[in-house]
Amino acid sequence: MFVKVTNGTAVRYTLGLLRRENPNVSFPKEIPEETLREYGVYPLNDTPPPQYNTVTQNIQETFTESNGAWYRTWSVIDKPAEEAEPLLLQKIASDRYLKESEGLVWTDSQNEQWFIDTTTESQNRIANVLVAIQQGKRADNGVWKCAKIVGETTTLTFRPTTNAELITIGELVHDHVQKCFDAEAAASAKVLGGDYNVSFDAEFESLE
Repeated sequence: MFVKVTNGTAVRYTLGLLRRENPNVSFPKEIPEETLREYGVYPLNDTPPPQYNTVTQNIQETFTESNGAWYRTWSVIDKPAEEAEPLLLQKIASDRYLKESEGLVWTDSQNEQWFIDTTTESQNRIANVLVAIQQGKRADNGVWKCAKIVGETTTLTFRPTTNAELITIGELVHDHVQKCFDAEAAASAKVLGGDYNVSFDAEFESLE
């Protein structure tokens, strides 16, 4: 990378541009730095960009001279509130949906662990079976398709599951989903109050 400095102002530059802008000059394949300086061109030393919030901030490269060498440095610029606010609210809602849908682990009375799907489709299925239980329509200990956790793997199986167990599972799912919406509501309120450093994950963890 190179920069061209004109009246103290540096812009990104390439050797290809140098050759095109000076068609009558026969530059060697490897142009010496001394020759480049005659045309105001300098090698550009790179520095890694800083971490920044891609939702609420932009990053802008700048060129800085130090002891005769030029460096690419970075400036982090906050987006205007009218741009950052809707983007951050959208990000919070998206993060809530991902957390809501990631599932949870239920440990039964035999100390066996089962993965419980918490996607919207699964929530509806659990809600429907709970209604059936309340109406006395579900036979106790009927089979329920579950994912048993063994080590790092899960295995789908048809598990005889009592109505009481399904009620417990339903309560766990309800609590998980409610916690997700509580975290989204808290984070969104802070954003609307002008706090753009908030995140869904931080609010969710604070509720634990």
